Amino acid sequence: MCKRILLISELFHPANMIGALRPSKIAKYLLLMGYKVDIISREKAEDFFTHPNCRMFRIQDNINSIHVKSYNVNLSCLTGLKKPIFNELRKLKRGVQSLLKAVKYKHNADKLIKEQNIVPSSYDACITTYGPLSSVLIGLSLKKRYNVKKWICDFRDPIITIESSKVLQAYYWYLQKKCIKFADSIVAVSYGCLNRICKGKYKQKSYMIPNGFSEEDLEGIHIVHKDSSVLNLTYAGALYEGKRKISVLFQVISELYHDGSIDIANICFNYAGHDFVFLKEQAEKYDLSSIIIDHGFLSRAESLALQSASDILVLATWNSKKETGVVSGKFLEYIGMRKPILALVDGDLSNSEVSCIMKKGNFGVCFEEANRSKDYPILKTYLYTQYKRFISGKNLVFDPDQSVIDRYNYKNIAQQYLELINE
Repeated sequence: MCKRILLISELFHPANMIGALRPSKIAKYLLLMGYKVDIISREKAEDFFTHPNCRMFRIQDNINSIHVKSYNVNLSCLTGLKKPIFNELRKLKRGVQSLLKAVKYKHNADKLIKEQNIVPSSYDACITTYGPLSSVLIGLSLKKRYNVKKWICDFRDPIITIESSKVLQAYYWYLQKKCIKFADSIVAVSYGCLNRICKGKYKQKSYMIPNGFSEEDLEGIHIVHKDSSVLNLTYAGALYEGKRKISVLFQVISELYHDGSIDIANICFNYAGHDFVFLKEQAEKYDLSSIIIDHGFLSRAESLALQSASDILVLATWNSKKETGVVSGKFLEYIGMRKPILALVDGDLSNSEVSCIMKKGNFGVCFEEANRSKDYPILKTYLYTQYKRFISGKNLVFDPDQSVIDRYNYKNIAQQYLELINE
């Protein structure tokens, strides 16, 4: 008998937010494996309608109600406040708006279930993916109110992070604890993320299933022809208002230039995303703003084309005592591109998961701020070596471990979900 899966998610975000593709890829591969998949989503998913084993239910989108609009507070008049206070007010505004929307979506999802005669208890498993916040609220309702057989609560991030408003943290802790208590399986995208959520509890039902890449996404990429005399480094994605730092790379480039080892006319740094102003600030510190190109916000296809035309892909993340296991979906997309990766990990804690993956896969070089004295000369030597090979017309050094690459292919990730469903 064909198993039936109910997937609750905000499936489709802006196209270059790779982590948000996780639920849609899970749905796709479950369908390919012969499962019947019903999707309750906040967004349209037209391409799923074409599959005979998939039904798509869209939650009514009327969140711009008076209840949400009434909290649309303009904080521009408060910029004179001390920075910590202003930042907390900004986080509070964002958090309250998110919570109001989540409650509204949860209410609309309940209406949808009744109107469409959806019977949650008839499914073999229900999968919710956080974020958004509404997905876990709906998951809790399905488990407690509708008694679904198996609730798989998937976290792309913990509900509470260092970006959460302090005013709302108590509620977030309460909600997260309820989720991990009532869920039949808890899934996180990294071990650090899993530990931050479960705090060492519920090990018998906790699993790490990473984000990944899909080979199909890389097919038919528009080829961008680049200047063959320029070494192209590319960073695609958010910088979280400067929390993700590229500064150390600009420092290395500056030192290599001033000691005559490289010519900055032969280096270009491409950026795609919303946070160019923060990148420019970091580059200007070393008088290198002339080498960066702002491509702005690109569609997913355009972002993949830019990465494909690049020589080295740059990753920035962090690893600290307060927040570990930050493994962005963009990192796994980079792995799928099969290009040398230059990973920069800020924070006060070494031996990050990103560093471990980089070493196991031999994907390039990883610099950790917490290990600066050792990693800085390695980063500098690596970039100089790659530059010299490029200028000499030789292939860059890149010999990745294919078995590690395969771990992050969504085909294999979906297989892990298959085992979890059938457990």
